[in-house]
Amino acid sequence: MIKHRFHTTKSSFTFAFNKDCSFVSAACRDSINIYEFSQGMLKYIQLLKSALGECEHSTFHEKSNQLLSGIQMEIF
Repeated sequence: MIKHRFHTTKSSFTFAFNKDCSFVSAACRDSINIYEFSQGMLKYIQLLKSALGECEHSTFHEKSNQLLSGIQMEIF
């Protein structure tokens, strides 16, 4: 079961929180920013860029702090 996931369909903005809410990912278009949340403050950790297009979905793996993200692809 996926917890703490937010997704919008019109614009490619997505947020994900890990199990204990100590890490946050914020994705906008083809960039994903990773932050650490500690003592009420967000600390910027890393920028990830997508080579495939706009990030539309993201979530942290339940048993680890691995971030899973993806794009929606259409097959004609």
